[in-house]
Amino acid sequence: MPTDDILAYNVQYFDERAQLVREYRLNSYKDCTLELLDTKCNKMYLKRIYCPEVTRDRLYVGSVVNVFGRALQVLAPADLGTGLYAEAMTSSATGCVRVGSPADLPGVVGALQANFTSLRALKTLALDELEPGLRDALTRGSRGGVAVYVDVYTHGSTSAAADLERVLSACAGVEAALVGVDASLLGRNGATVELEAGAPCTLCLVKPHVVEERKLGDVLTAIVESGFEVAGFQLVTLDAKMAHEFFAPYKGVMPRHEDIVAHCLEGAALAVQIRSDVASFREFCGPADIKLAQALRPKSLRATFGKSVVKNAVHCTDLDEDGFLECNYYFNVLQGLA
Repeated sequence: MPTDDILAYNVQYFDERAQLVREYRLNSYKDCTLELLDTKCNKMYLKRIYCPEVTRDRLYVGSVVNVFGRALQVLAPADLGTGLYAEAMTSSATGCVRVGSPADLPGVVGALQANFTSLRALKTLALDELEPGLRDALTRGSRGGVAVYVDVYTHGSTSAAADLERVLSACAGVEAALVGVDASLLGRNGATVELEAGAPCTLCLVKPHVVEERKLGDVLTAIVESGFEVAGFQLVTLDAKMAHEFFAPYKGVMPRHEDIVAHCLEGAALAVQIRSDVASFREFCGPADIKLAQALRPKSLRATFGKSVVKNAVHCTDLDEDGFLECNYYFNVLQGLA
């Protein structure tokens, strides 16, 4: 049986000051300590230190963990023992689900977060652009509804595929569910198609702390129950270039701009395209300062799910003319990259 006394992973970090990608070996110990070794010069970079926030179940290929302000992306197991342990103790699965209405999406997302360690991919789909066989299996002769692609990861279980089928089939509003779907069969995001049609839109970027707290379903429920419609969404993991590029127009305007950018590098976020004018949805999100939000807009997203000015639950489009631009950034510019 593979041992988990020390788990070792190759990780990388973008050093913004030096404009370099730095690679390390992260050694994780059972007592919640870890260390970082610089693989290029084979020297200790961070001596073994207590870091309980980086738990074993957060270390898997593609994940992002924050180690004392550095967003480290996990690339691969660094040794055979860790690879064998991961193979024996973890499992992942992909699938597609079609629900009858966008109003059913929050329940599906909530169920996925409640039953799996992590979501590695989450993306609404343009039904008409799916590979024909997959489209026919999902639609079953009906052209309505919303399709979603998911990639889930679970720690401590090797039955992710069976679990995914069970979870999806039990969700309200599900009209078809398939497991083991190849990502290459997918077309564009349904939100992208709406952008081309010129539909009204504004962006809601659900921040990493909400994803980590497993409250995506709750946030989406609040949005839908307040009368807003979800045109599409996609789970994104931003690197430093993406985050700075997207938030550049807010520099000097948004309080604690650099801290917010840093937070958005700490893990996955959910980009949501809302069918709404910018002003109405911005008002629903509430003031950026959550104390003001709780006083002035107690039912707003930030008042309900925010924790601080930086971790204030969501970013939303600020200016009326930027709704299309911000949605276009996530659902066109970053497609295939995020």
